[in-house]
Amino acid sequence: MEEATFVKSHVAALSGLPTTYPNTFEPEPEDFGRKLPVIPIEILAPPERKIAQTGATGQISVTIKSLKPALAFPLDVLPTDSIASIKEQLAKHPRAPPADAQRLLLKGKALADNKLLQEYDIGDGATINLLIKPGVEWTGVERPMASLSEKSPSHLRLPSQDNIPSVVLSPIPDPEGRAPSPHALALDAIPPPISSSVRQSYHQTIANPAFWDKMHSFLSSEFTNKEDADNAFESFLIASKEQLTAGEIAKIRDSTGNLGMAGT
Repeated sequence: MEEATFVKSHVAALSGLPTTYPNTFEPEPEDFGRKLPVIPIEILAPPERKIAQTGATGQISVTIKSLKPALAFPLDVLPTDSIASIKEQLAKHPRAPPADAQRLLLKGKALADNKLLQEYDIGDGATINLLIKPGVEWTGVERPMASLSEKSPSHLRLPSQDNIPSVVLSPIPDPEGRAPSPHALALDAIPPPISSSVRQSYHQTIANPAFWDKMHSFLSSEFTNKEDADNAFESFLIASKEQLTAGEIAKIRDSTGNLGMAGT
C-alpha cells in the first residue's frame, strides 16, 4: 500500500508540471483541428449620415463691431475665407482701420490669420469684436479715397533724383607711376536740354562704331603708349554713356577691340 500511495502522489506531482516541447517539435497532422476557430468580432453599426447645414458652404453675414469708437461693419463672407482675407475685406471700408492694425476676437478669443472662418463656431449673423493693436491710432473718421499714385505699387515708382548715388570708377593704374584721375559718373546729374534735331543727329554719330574706330586710331597715333591711348578712349566712351544704350556700347567695343574694365 505504501508503494501505491507513493506512485499516486508522484504521478499527481508530475501532472502539475507544464508540458515543454523542443524547438524542432512538429505535431502530427491528425492533432490539428479540422475547422479553424472563429473569433467573435463585434460589428459596429454604420455611422449616421449627417445632413449638411444650409449655408455651411454658402455666403453668410457677420457683423464686426468696435467698442471704441462705436462702429459696426456688416460683411458678407464665406466659411472658407481666411481671417486674413476678412481683415483685408474690412480694410476696404472707408472708416475701417488697416488690415495689419486689426485684431478680431470671438468670445474673448483672438482669431488667427491663417485659420478659416469655418474652423471657429461662427454662423450666419454672428458678431465679431474688433480691437486695434497697440501703437496704432484710429478714430473711425472716414478717410478719402486713395489717389492713383498712392495705389500704384512701390516697385513701379521711379526713384527721385536725390536718391540716386554718384558712382566713381576706379582708374587703371599707370605703369609709369603717374596718378591718373578717376572717372566720376554723376548718375544724379541732369543733362542739359538739347533740341530733338540736334539730339538725333548727335546720337546717330556717336552710336556709329565707325566714329569710334576713327577716334581709336587717332588716339593710338597721338599716344606712344598703348595703355595711354586705351585710357583716353575709355574716358571719351564713359563720357558718352548717357546717350548710348548697352547694345550700342557692346557694338562699339566689339568694333574697336577695347573691352574696358572687367570686359564691360
